Amino acid sequence: MKVEELVQQIDAKGRVLLESLGSVTRAEIQDVEFATWQEFESQHAESLSFRTQYFHPERIIIVTHASPTHPSFMTLLRPIVDFTRAVNDSDSDQQFAVTTNETIKLVSKTSIIPDLGFGKRVLGHRASQWFVTFECAWNQSATTDLLAKVKKSFETPHLSAVVCLVIDEKQYKAPLTTVAKPEGEMPACFTPDVLAPRQPLSPILYVDHPWVRIKKLSIDIYLRENETPNCFDLLPGSTDLKNQQEQADRAVLRLLGQAIGRDLFLKTLEKTEKPFPFDWVEFYEELDHSLLGLAHERFSTWMGIEGVHPPVEVVKHPLEDFELETVIDDFCSEKQKH
Repeated sequence: MKVEELVQQIDAKGRVLLESLGSVTRAEIQDVEFATWQEFESQHAESLSFRTQYFHPERIIIVTHASPTHPSFMTLLRPIVDFTRAVNDSDSDQQFAVTTNETIKLVSKTSIIPDLGFGKRVLGHRASQWFVTFECAWNQSATTDLLAKVKKSFETPHLSAVVCLVIDEKQYKAPLTTVAKPEGEMPACFTPDVLAPRQPLSPILYVDHPWVRIKKLSIDIYLRENETPNCFDLLPGSTDLKNQQEQADRAVLRLLGQAIGRDLFLKTLEKTEKPFPFDWVEFYEELDHSLLGLAHERFSTWMGIEGVHPPVEVVKHPLEDFELETVIDDFCSEKQKH
């Protein structure tokens, strides 16, 4: 395959992904030689708006585009960025790195691009030494797509864990062509006042049709020594939601502590003002807002309205029931016992 042909295939598959309106988020191009991939990556990758990753020796290029859920995941992970800055402001001679969407080259010639990576800067080396990576999996098969990337990630030396935010929806289907379309002025965007009464992350229903229905929301943590992940169910409405949030906080905090080292980790916690737990309230609000935008885009496409871009307006929800107390004190007490 010539590189020009590869560019055409990636562009075509990427456009199909965009037209799927979030129901399909990845495509494969098989039998791509490494030399072809290298030429594409050096000369054409930056000119396309789709993200590409190369798996070797499988000789497969994975084509993806940004899902509507990635911004909410970055919002959730903000405490890790803040905590890393606090660690680097200490008097330690170690400097840690947190980077988004950075390509990691593996010995097998595979390239992976985690949504966020946490690691340590190595003097004299451009690449960091990665300890934990974070992935947002929107409508991906946990048994094939996600697990394949996790396994590839562990080819990275020193990587101890891959933390995945897994969000799946029930299969989206547009209304039948025989369904009568509403008349009159269309809503500029879907907001709770348009859809009321409605709780965050509940099905987005308009004109008696579900435009988005979330069936799974979890954080799955894969450890190098254990292929079976530790899973925390975070879908609102769960009777054990607060406990699951706390356990997810503890698990991620523990990973950071192991990577940084006990003494420096505790010292940084003492001087920072509660960098954890995660802000679950803000995360649910951001995620729900993103899904409202996706639902409106699907509705607009069905209506035959082109070029619709709903205004960005974060709508606050009454999420007091989702608040939780900090786990730092308990966690530090547990660490000091050992």
